[in-house]
Amino acid sequence: MSQIASKITQALQTYFKTNPANHAVIGLSGGLDSAICLKLLVDAIGPSKVTCLVMPESGLTSPTNFQHAKTLSKFLNVNYHYIPINKFLTAYASIPWRPNKPAEQNIKARIRANILQHFAETHAALLVGTSNKTDLTIGYGAHHGELIGDIYPIGEIYKSDLPELARTLNLPEEIINKTPTRELSGGQSDENDLRISYKDLDNVLRQLNSGLTKEELLAKGINPNLLLKITRLIEENADKTNTSKTISIE
Repeated sequence: MSQIASKITQALQTYFKTNPANHAVIGLSGGLDSAICLKLLVDAIGPSKVTCLVMPESGLTSPTNFQHAKTLSKFLNVNYHYIPINKFLTAYASIPWRPNKPAEQNIKARIRANILQHFAETHAALLVGTSNKTDLTIGYGAHHGELIGDIYPIGEIYKSDLPELARTLNLPEEIINKTPTRELSGGQSDENDLRISYKDLDNVLRQLNSGLTKEELLAKGINPNLLLKITRLIEENADKTNTSKTISIE
């Protein structure tokens, strides 16, 4: 993983050298994906050129996540802004219809994305997306929400490979060992949402991305219901992301 970390760091350096923007903004949740992206950014372009936006929902976001985001920003000497999203959510309470659960959850992700875009436009900064290869492939996240970004440092890294990369980068174990969650409702976890473990999901995605057909995977003993679910996710969410913005690790 050290070679992959070096390739991503070098690619980020090149990207910023050839791009008019000389500053990056990133949403920092306190979770693993954004922590890795922040560390790679700092290693590539230095802390003075990176700003973190910490955007909790007061009363829902875990205090531990906020503390980890704050502590990591300070440890890496990166400037951060603390922007609770509750007041923005209050404005949506006056709309003349009652949102269903997905709309109620996804508006939180879109508010955060909007704030990130506002900073990026104001400061002529690049918005760094924190999505990994697994989530980008299946479109897990809100359209115009978590999946936004001008560039995705870990967009070619499967979710199940991120702990190893994080340890290579010397990130804290308490961040590495967290249960992955979008944290848009109480007790939410990514794997419960998907009803698939990232281990099983990545196992299928790796084989599909290697060029194996559905028929070949079935012949190898992949559970047909699991395969159908994953291929449907890929097909149904194909319009959500632009994977041309990912950094190659080949």
